[in-house]
Amino acid sequence: MGFAVSRLSSALSGLLIAALFSAVFSGCGSNNVARVEGTVRYEGKPLEQGRVSFYPPKGRPAFGDIQQGRFVLTTFTPGDGALAGNHRVTIHCDKPTDPNDAFSDRVPMIPERYFHPDTSGITAEVKVGERNQFDFELSDDQR
Repeated sequence: MGFAVSRLSSALSGLLIAALFSAVFSGCGSNNVARVEGTVRYEGKPLEQGRVSFYPPKGRPAFGDIQQGRFVLTTFTPGDGALAGNHRVTIHCDKPTDPNDAFSDRVPMIPERYFHPDTSGITAEVKVGERNQFDFELSDDQR
């Protein structure tokens, strides 16, 4: 009888551990992530470099580097996208004052209001099962 109870206890322990792992990894929201890509233009021209960030009200933000005006977002794994829902968006682009010194001061290449979620004025809604293509046109205007 002791052997049967021991086997049952081991089986229940295994199930409990499996359930915990499942709960932890499902909390990552992988089912709630949708691919997001797009373009960024400033004053009519593709932004050569920079970073786009999507900030949901709750959960992990998504980020994507801008290369030749295009970006693809990452939340958990490269290129997986962003959490479904509404996001505040920031776009950051600057360059060093001395290209040979990575620690030199940086100069913004676009208005700094785009660097912060509270001032960028950009939002996006990500939807699972739909094409999430966002094309952002930045300008110096304070609209």
